[in-house]
Amino acid sequence: MRRLIAILALGVSPPILLVLGLGADDRLGPDYKVRAVFDNVASAVPGEDVKVAGAKVGVIESMDVTAGKKAAVT
Repeated sequence: MRRLIAILALGVSPPILLVLGLGADDRLGPDYKVRAVFDNVASAVPGEDVKVAGAKVGVIESMDVTAGKKAAVT
């Protein structure tokens, strides 16, 4: 009986993991823009990657200066 349960578990789990793995693809999610205001941006240029904890989360699209002399990055 244990062998049958093990065989069924091994037969069912890979397709489930495959479906869950494909659902985690970031290309399928919606794209959105974020505008952040900083006191100081030492070295950033449009087109540069934005990273959080070493993982790429976006690209700098544009940079502006606010009325309060702060850096606004989109």
